Amino acid sequence: MRKLFFFYIYGGERMMKKILVAFDGSKHAQETLDFTLDLAEKCGAKVTVLSVSHHATTPLGMIGTPVPGEILETYSKELMDSTAKLLAEAVEKAREKKPDLEIEPKLMEGRPADTIIQIAEDEKMDLIVIGSRGLSGLKRFFLGSVSNEVVNHAKCPVLVVK
Repeated sequence: MRKLFFFYIYGGERMMKKILVAFDGSKHAQETLDFTLDLAEKCGAKVTVLSVSHHATTPLGMIGTPVPGEILETYSKELMDSTAKLLAEAVEKAREKKPDLEIEPKLMEGRPADTIIQIAEDEKMDLIVIGSRGLSGLKRFFLGSVSNEVVNHAKCPVLVVK
């Protein structure tokens, strides 16, 4: 477990009231959530746990033929249902670990980096906490990095947990 040494004090007033943590259901995301809960407890902040489900929009199948819209919609719905289940389980565990914290689940559909940034802005979050899977080289070039995009484009501070 990571030790948390973080104090944000200005004029005796707590400055961090709302923390957004990105959660994708991975083991690393669970560790990031645990870290965020400890941070929120020390700061007295509310935690919003955000999971973003991709919407299937690929118009072509593997052999270059169009995929019927109903198949894309079915796939998107199944992906959203799966993401909702992972989020619900994570929030339930978080509430058991930190029953005194205010923890809100939020499920959205879209492109993860854009959605994280937009929610943080719309809800005036004081901090975004996001995990880093440590992609490097070609993987990072081809796959991109959600955490990198969030760090570079968010208007509030971003804490990346490795």
